Amino acid sequence: MRRGFYFIIFTLFAVFANATHNRAGEITYRWINGFTYEFTVTTYTKDSAPADRCELTVDFGDGSSSVFSRTNGSSGTCSSPARMGEALANDVRKNVYIGQHSYQAPGFYTISMQDLNRNGGINNIPNSINIPFYITTTLLVDQSVGTNSSPTLNYPPIDNGCTFKKFIHNPSAFDPDGDSLYYSLIDCKGLLGTNITETYNPSFIQDQVTIDSLTGDFIWDVPKNVGQFNFAILIQEYRKGSNGIWRLVGAVTRDFQVDIKPCQNQPPKLDPVGPFCVIAGDQLQFLVSAQDPDLNNIRLTLEGYGGPFQTNPSAIFPKKESLGSSVSQTFTWNTTCNLVRSQPYYAQFKVEDQPINQVQALTDIMSVEIRVIAPPPANPLAIPDKNKIDLSWDQEICTKANGYDI
Repeated sequence: MRRGFYFIIFTLFAVFANATHNRAGEITYRWINGFTYEFTVTTYTKDSAPADRCELTVDFGDGSSSVFSRTNGSSGTCSSPARMGEALANDVRKNVYIGQHSYQAPGFYTISMQDLNRNGGINNIPNSINIPFYITTTLLVDQSVGTNSSPTLNYPPIDNGCTFKKFIHNPSAFDPDGDSLYYSLIDCKGLLGTNITETYNPSFIQDQVTIDSLTGDFIWDVPKNVGQFNFAILIQEYRKGSNGIWRLVGAVTRDFQVDIKPCQNQPPKLDPVGPFCVIAGDQLQFLVSAQDPDLNNIRLTLEGYGGPFQTNPSAIFPKKESLGSSVSQTFTWNTTCNLVRSQPYYAQFKVEDQPINQVQALTDIMSVEIRVIAPPPANPLAIPDKNKIDLSWDQEICTKANGYDI
């Protein structure tokens, strides 16, 4: 009897050990038609781990679930149509799973995915090698608020930082419907969505972690311990109805991982710019610059993310690499009436150094607010008529404008 008990324990341990691979991820969705949505599960796993998922099971929150096949990467040992994912640097594999689901009735639905298990050695998730990886997204199906697609998250959820240096992460979320986004910190989730209460425990992460509720800038000032850490960001979508009341229409959770290492170099610094307001039809152009106090860099790399790069027409900001201690690049956006909306766009700019001694690279991230507004009324005319004044102006060029301040 005792030998059988030990065999069961050993078998379970072997299963957990072979399944320890999840680093980070999120679930997003896109409205197709009616009550039908396309869901995308994106996970980042430990590439060297024996475990690999050609398929994942997704729970749709209405009592049903479905198996999604991995859609990215090359063909390989996975049975068709599943693919092998993409191997990235630093022992990371990116996996994308896509599938559709049709709901039968309006309501709030929580879509979830659970996978065994997280990678081992996460500092602020004790015994992480045996803790499941659990992510969710929330969807409101309601014809009265219109159709809705979730924000897309354009900056990957695997990041690097240095001990005793401020760490900044931004998911670079863009909402295609123009909804207002609100960011907050939540606990990472374990088995069946239970909170991992040690996520922000000072015993593990030392100094305070904060997030800007409007821009999504996650700031850790400063990490003191070497190792891997996981955090979670809740991104809620709010939409203003015809009655003037804001309503929650969806939410996406990002569970992301930070690898903290000792560093000898100093971080680069972006020069502040913005905010900007541009009239639709005009070109917005400004220079983004960064400097690095160290003189031991191979290069500085400057690139952009965020909403303006997801639109049509999209902003132009080619990735720039420069030798030495400074780098600059011009941001250009030829705006049109299609870009007019009540909520601002946010562009994120990231500069990263590459020290000559190959120690951990350091980064700086800056969020820039950009508003695109409709042109003002052309040729306004006010004609007194007894006890009233008749106002008139030329027909609007941008039909997306809901009104004017006069």
